[in-house]
Amino acid sequence: MSDEGLEVAALKHRDELVAADACLTEDERSSAANRREGRYSHPARPGCYVHQLVQVLSPDRTISAKTETYVKVRTAMARNYGVVVFDAVTELLGELDEPLHNCWDTCKPWRVSALHPWRAATGFSRAPDGWDQPPLADAHADSPAQPLAQRIADAGPADQASVDPASMEAPHDLLWLADLADALAPFYGNESATVRHERPTPDLTYDAPAPQPEPGEPRADSVPLAAAGVAQLVMFGATPPPRCGSWAELAAGVSADAVIAEASTGVFPIPQELSAVHQQVLDGTELFVELGREPRQLAKWSSYMGNCIGESWYADQARRGQCVLMALRDPAEGRIVANLDIRRHTGGWHVYELRARFNDSVAPALEKHVKRWVDGLPASAPAAPEPLLPVPPVRTRGGSARRSAAGRLPAELIGAVTT
Repeated sequence: MSDEGLEVAALKHRDELVAADACLTEDERSSAANRREGRYSHPARPGCYVHQLVQVLSPDRTISAKTETYVKVRTAMARNYGVVVFDAVTELLGELDEPLHNCWDTCKPWRVSALHPWRAATGFSRAPDGWDQPPLADAHADSPAQPLAQRIADAGPADQASVDPASMEAPHDLLWLADLADALAPFYGNESATVRHERPTPDLTYDAPAPQPEPGEPRADSVPLAAAGVAQLVMFGATPPPRCGSWAELAAGVSADAVIAEASTGVFPIPQELSAVHQQVLDGTELFVELGREPRQLAKWSSYMGNCIGESWYADQARRGQCVLMALRDPAEGRIVANLDIRRHTGGWHVYELRARFNDSVAPALEKHVKRWVDGLPASAPAAPEPLLPVPPVRTRGGSARRSAAGRLPAELIGAVTT
């Protein structure tokens, strides 16, 4: 529960527990705790246990060993409750096929009265001015239409006292769902959940597997594999460090060699004639061009754009020089307006793919400017053919007596090795 002890943790998180306790009424807790005999014994809603924790961890009560056992039994269910709630919410959101209605006549937007008190007690774990998820559609005209980050930016500079992100947040933003995913992530060895903004709901992953070793990187958990991996990297030009105390140290030293580090960065080759377009303003617009140079950059683009440009297929294509990937950014806010994939064809370059956020089509005017700009990019010179491998001379049959004079070893060398 806390490395500082239960008493310290109870005081530290008191406000959060009280705010969470206010989310359920007494009748709702009673209904959730009413379980049929022989069925699952835990309450149907975690708020029942939260209410019990608020009572037993009251500041005016002494914490005993019995109290610690009581608390551990209930907090041990936190992950289970979190997974169940997360799955239930994502399933429900996936079934939404029409805008939200707060009531039968849509007299006001959907509201959750406990959201703002909860934010006041807990604050934000994710920066609200960076939450670019489009809000859920609501039938009421006063419902939020722009992402929370955009609404905060439109309200004024973040350092103004008048701008209160907590008061601007709406349940439609689903930032609270990301909070839940972030809370589950440490149970699976992750610092936080990964997010990719999509419509209608974000793609949140809290249980992503631990990253595997990079291809070609020697493994230190197996001596044969470590030896084979080190030998492979040495063949590529790496220099083993002297006096290694373990296989792990040897593997790390060889992997860190400058020769290998330079070869394994994964940087995409950019044709020379296109290298100058980075940060260039797109003709006819105010957008500037950002070249995609490595996989992590594509992943960041994909997270905001809600598309698949961050997947390995695009990175593999770019790494092989089969395409050049770009982002078109708005200079005022720095946000990506569109992703662009261009490829070579006879006589120059052509637009292979041009998509706005969430794979929407770009405005026709922008598409026209992009195509005209791409058509005007300088064409690359034909690639020089690879040099032919030297052909070895035909070996003469019949032994050394028939060898030409040019093919014989020098007499001095023969004498030196035979006497």
